[in-house]
Amino acid sequence: MFSRTDEREEVMGTGAFDCPQCECRRSYEYVRVVRFRSFPFFVAEIGTVREFVRCYGCRADYDLTVLNESSDGAPLIVPASWKLNSDPGAGQDRQVVELSEAAADELRRRMVVGRFDPTIAARIIPHAAGNGCEVRFDFPYSDGHDFLGRSRNIAVLVDRKDAEFLEGATVDFCDGQFRIRYAIQR
Repeated sequence: MFSRTDEREEVMGTGAFDCPQCECRRSYEYVRVVRFRSFPFFVAEIGTVREFVRCYGCRADYDLTVLNESSDGAPLIVPASWKLNSDPGAGQDRQVVELSEAAADELRRRMVVGRFDPTIAARIIPHAAGNGCEVRFDFPYSDGHDFLGRSRNIAVLVDRKDAEFLEGATVDFCDGQFRIRYAIQR
């Protein structure tokens, strides 16, 4: 069978940071490089190769640790009072998926590293084949296309078209990847 292994960049979110090269406050994109294998009729994600921050100004790539300090040199501390937007008008409320503790911890880590707005939500996008999924950060809009739920105090968005495939599933994080786990009902 013919297959090809390749890598692609996925923008996981954006924010602002103090760029070492530009020597000023700049916008950045949080990028994840994913390795995947292409077959004639489907594509399978193999795993995350690396994650980094890319400055919008100079287009230089930096390790995520560049975000660990604020502009005044103090370590980044996220207040426990940060709460995600739970406005019911942001989308139709419906708990489609749950997050495992490992998935919630990884999402919180990425939110802190990326310095994302506290109203951000985790968008769950299932892969077309297999049990993998993609998680992106997004703002909950009231466009009626999403279901908005909450799991482990993290807002979770699921597109209506994906809801039937994800209903009752748990999103887990292991071996550097988000995975969908389904409970078997007897």
